[in-house]
Amino acid sequence: MNIFLRIIALSSVMTLALPLQAAQASAASGNGRANLEVTVYTSNIAMVKDRRTLLIPKGRGLVSIAGVPSSIIPETVSLRPEDNGKGFRVLEKTYDYDLLSEKKLLDKYIGKTVKLIRWNEFQDRQDTLEAELLSNAEGPVYRIGGEIYLGYPGIRVLPALPEGLVTRPTLSWLLESATGGDRDVELSYLAEGMTWRADYRLVMTEGAQADLSAWITIDNRSGASFTDAAVSLIAGNVNRVQPRFSMMEQRAAGAPKMDVSATLQEQPAFEYHRYDIPWKTSLEDRQTKQILFFESSAVDLREEFLVMGSQGRFQKSSGEEGLKEPATVSISFGNRRENNLGMPLPGGAVRLFKRDSAGRLLFIGEDRLDNKPAGADVRLTVGAAFDVTAERKQKEYKKITSRLTESQWEITLNNKKEKPVTVGLIESFRGNWKIIESNRPFVKIDAFTARFDVTTPAGGSATVTYRLQTDF
Repeated sequence: MNIFLRIIALSSVMTLALPLQAAQASAASGNGRANLEVTVYTSNIAMVKDRRTLLIPKGRGLVSIAGVPSSIIPETVSLRPEDNGKGFRVLEKTYDYDLLSEKKLLDKYIGKTVKLIRWNEFQDRQDTLEAELLSNAEGPVYRIGGEIYLGYPGIRVLPALPEGLVTRPTLSWLLESATGGDRDVELSYLAEGMTWRADYRLVMTEGAQADLSAWITIDNRSGASFTDAAVSLIAGNVNRVQPRFSMMEQRAAGAPKMDVSATLQEQPAFEYHRYDIPWKTSLEDRQTKQILFFESSAVDLREEFLVMGSQGRFQKSSGEEGLKEPATVSISFGNRRENNLGMPLPGGAVRLFKRDSAGRLLFIGEDRLDNKPAGADVRLTVGAAFDVTAERKQKEYKKITSRLTESQWEITLNNKKEKPVTVGLIESFRGNWKIIESNRPFVKIDAFTARFDVTTPAGGSATVTYRLQTDF
């Protein structure tokens, strides 16, 4: 089996130390990254571990890292020394996300003088004039020569970059260290806007078998690129605390037989499953990428026709008019090693195809696969059957006591196919129930369900009748 996985990676970031008043100034120039790990969850979140070498100032000093994701969760940020014997203390940490934009730049210059430059077409020259910016709420408002201008053509020129704005989201720490110099550190945090999902393609072949392949789709909208990273995927439902407002709202106010599990690097992680990619890879910000997860052929299938009885069908009187009920087609297979599978399958959409007698590939339906452990059975609903139908009649209804009732039912299964089929009739009941008479054997699946398996002849029909007592 071939598995190709490429996932999300982090862009290079710069480090620097800024001077502090009443604290020792130092320039942190170390920028050597040793390792980058990204673990992506299906719940729109990722865990990032960035191991690097930083130049730590002696005494108190500020160290900053720019270019982190704009969707970072600041409360989860941790910076710690790899060698606790040469450690430092983190006194403060700050996340700056007020990024440069035209509006924010102009907002900083309200009440100040700016330059306006425009081309004078009549005199073929460039004119420059000074204007006082009065407002920028719904467009710039200027005072020029004692008059108020609601906007003015030309290029706006600012004398300097205002303080408090950053070009990229930046993390900063106020550190205290007895000694200065290079330190190996680990930066870790959670970031939103990163997710992955599995998409499956099942092509039914001759002999009740299928070729099954899976692709991983990774979407990176975190606000940063992750380059040359060791990437893992976590499958499972991770519980998260739901805040009253989200962080973003607050800021804005045909291969041979193969064994899939032989080469995939999968392992349990707490109550989830972790899939490790065997090489380092990259994914840029605002990029969606699909990666081949696995391919497997000659997967044995079982095709099934099911008629699902409704719990709300009971009437208080009998009637001769039949109720038409559809039969659905489903396929099932075992997720086992002997069936060329046998690995934990993450949840995702399964699209089903089959070739017709002319060899043309037809789309026949799709269903959603829940997380399935190794060894489990997988059942997928294909759609409604065209040639297999059911008709239901309530033949009798009577009240035995104030609570106990008795009813008789007749279900006719019709098969217009040129071969016999077995139809599973699934009957659901409420309350305490008992089938006291039946023309066919059945199995009690659970406290609310009985199942009849009925062989229906080619071009013919078969009938199920039973008498039911219930206190509902």
